[in-house]
Amino acid sequence: MWKDFFKNNFHYLTLALSMLASFVLMLKYFWIADDAFISFRFAKNFALGEGLRFNIANEVPVEGYSNLLWVLVAAFFEFFGIPSYQIVPYLSMPLGLILIWKVYASGITYFQLSKESAAFAASTVALCPAIIIWGSSGLEPIPFALIIFLVFEYLFLKKEAKLAMLCLYGFGLCLIRAEGALWAVTFCILAIIFLPDRRALAFKFLMFLIATIIIYTFCRYSYYHEMSPNTASAKLGMSLARLQRGFNYITVFCLTFLLPLIAILVPLLKLNLKIFLVFICYLGFFAYSVLTGGDYMAMGRFLIPAIAFQALLLGVLFERARLLGRLAPIILCLFFIILSVCPFTTTQIVTKSIRSNFHFRLNDRIFLEEIEQWKLMKENSIRWRHVGEKLKSLSTPGDSLVEGAIGNIGYFSELYIYDRLGLCTKLSSKFQQKTLRSPGHDLKAPLEYFTIHKPTFLYANLQKPDKFQRVKELKAHFPYAPFMYPTDFKPNKRYEFILFKRAVTPEEYEKQWATLRAWIDA
Repeated sequence: MWKDFFKNNFHYLTLALSMLASFVLMLKYFWIADDAFISFRFAKNFALGEGLRFNIANEVPVEGYSNLLWVLVAAFFEFFGIPSYQIVPYLSMPLGLILIWKVYASGITYFQLSKESAAFAASTVALCPAIIIWGSSGLEPIPFALIIFLVFEYLFLKKEAKLAMLCLYGFGLCLIRAEGALWAVTFCILAIIFLPDRRALAFKFLMFLIATIIIYTFCRYSYYHEMSPNTASAKLGMSLARLQRGFNYITVFCLTFLLPLIAILVPLLKLNLKIFLVFICYLGFFAYSVLTGGDYMAMGRFLIPAIAFQALLLGVLFERARLLGRLAPIILCLFFIILSVCPFTTTQIVTKSIRSNFHFRLNDRIFLEEIEQWKLMKENSIRWRHVGEKLKSLSTPGDSLVEGAIGNIGYFSELYIYDRLGLCTKLSSKFQQKTLRSPGHDLKAPLEYFTIHKPTFLYANLQKPDKFQRVKELKAHFPYAPFMYPTDFKPNKRYEFILFKRAVTPEEYEKQWATLRAWIDA
């Protein structure tokens, strides 16, 4: 009896266990990215009636986000007095589970996979470290990936696709990420070229997208006086060096996760129009990552939308493995699970010495494993929250700060922020960064760029004496002097809260610097 039950429901058990494991791991690796707090601050100010702006001031606002829909979702909770960081990071988790289910259902419905092969394919999504890590984070990669998959399904696969639903998903795709409209239009072009029976639907959808883009751009220009998001101006550009960095980005991803190297071979085993369209879109996400120069965040954030498409390709491989016997796809799935687990550790199949040749996070000399990069990002986010809360207690309304990591610090301090990375502060077109940095941080204005505005604070952070490497840079900016305050942040590691603010007199300036030097030399 139990044997027959297990045999008949093996695929459901596999799917359920993988989804449960995914959800548990999302909770285990729960974190909130610092960049999420940029969106949360926009949301909070919007909920307060100040508009979609990062700084509350009498000036033209700057569009320092690229995820309007996610900001509006966060603003909904802020409006009702619920801090967005307390609930928004949990919203991606059920959406991730829906994405897993959609891969399973699509494999059976559109690609004629067996239920077992579809369940195995879905498990590669469920146990993918990128899905698990970004299943919280407070950012929008998971809902973005889900909406992209829904648009793809309705436009390319669904037999009786309703234009109204397709337009609804397309509208969400245009708003959830700045590049969402690009993907929607790309899908339309592919449908018009390769699917004659879908051309009428694709053309109507394309007209809707164009109207949406025009209206959205008009609204953006009327409010921000810009035709495109400021984040695009600050992060994007075209050069051979950027393309090389983007290539290194996808290379590290492929050599770390390895499943992409397997997935790209699947069309050699079986190729029809549906698999071809999945494959073309799959490669498109990698091409986009190269063209944009990559992303510094852990676990290949830009490539998360590709995971569902990769799973469908792997599902075809599982189906082929069934020809070798019933155990073959199970063994293959277990092998893929091992490959999926590896990025959670510092032990990789492709050695670190090989992957370090493609180092793309140029701010750091040391090549970090993806899990190490995630741990660093998580700890930085926690530390910067302490900085923001400490600044809140030490500042008065109207105070300002020059900062590059503006997420937690901006949200919790509520100070006016001069953003060195140019996301929420519009940098002059005359400012140019000559050398490439980590993806997304190519522009970084020097401190003297902002001192003419006489900010209240030039620098604020939790520091250890052996890690404080910016003394020379800060010393050059008289009369800003270091003031030290005790902190309860990891007291066993000798952290001190260092705040550079304008000294009252030259004597106090020298006194405060002497105190800092004594602390560093102790």
